[in-house]
Amino acid sequence: MLQCNVCGRAAFKEGPGGRMSRGGKLPACATCGSLERHRAVRAVWSPLIGANLRCLKAIQVTAQVVWFVILIQWVEACLVRNWREGLDGNFGK
Repeated sequence: MLQCNVCGRAAFKEGPGGRMSRGGKLPACATCGSLERHRAVRAVWSPLIGANLRCLKAIQVTAQVVWFVILIQWVEACLVRNWREGLDGNFGK
């Protein structure tokens, strides 16, 4: 059964204006109101940010390039740190 990756519930309803998804499914979560686009963004960002995203109810995607650059630098730093810990044999300890 399909489950909302924002709130974890499995109840869905029609989207705005009675819209259905392209596959004929109910697109909106009946509990939190998230649509496909909200769940898709969360699915992309969750593995990158990890546990830090789980506590958030919303993530703002903005046209301001500076925030994107800061985020990319942060993700890069995390990846480099994890790679170095793996080389040192400390990864996962």
